[in-house]
Amino acid sequence: TQRGGLPLSRRLLVKTSAAKEEDYPSVSQIRSIPRWILRTCFAFVTIGQVVVKIFRGKIHLRNVLEQLSNVGPKSLSVSLLTSCFVGMVFTIQFTREFARLGLTKAVGGVLSLALSRELVPVITAVIMAGRIGSAYAAELGTMRVSEQIDSLRMLNTDPVDYLVVPRVISCAIALPLLSVLCFAMGM
Repeated sequence: TQRGGLPLSRRLLVKTSAAKEEDYPSVSQIRSIPRWILRTCFAFVTIGQVVVKIFRGKIHLRNVLEQLSNVGPKSLSVSLLTSCFVGMVFTIQFTREFARLGLTKAVGGVLSLALSRELVPVITAVIMAGRIGSAYAAELGTMRVSEQIDSLRMLNTDPVDYLVVPRVISCAIALPLLSVLCFAMGM
């Protein structure tokens, strides 16, 4: 990293500070880009940051456990109730249609395949997106408005590392577990 007497980070800092104003795009050029393109690029950058932080092992275990308790046990009742009713409705519909065809013995197998492959993962993910996604959006939006995210930056703490990574890890852990429990309830 030591080439030319300066470390790489210092050379990049000198290089960017020596850049001229015309080297950067103007405000009118940035505003001419459609907003959805900018948001999509920002989402991909954030996803990349999360993946890099996870693989580097920069995980706040206390935050992950706190978010895991919000995602898992607090979403369990809604998920189980929904999957129970979906399982009952599908059982009634499959039984009625298969009885007309004389295939009442196949109801259990077809129902388990339909629930395990399609319905339970989708319903659990929709419930998680609705319940947890809206809670996360409200929490992070409130933190943004009250300038708590800026305070994290001032304390030299990366907001993605501290706020986003624990939420992503907790959802990645809780969603498969909730899907298995919802499948058991739906059957």
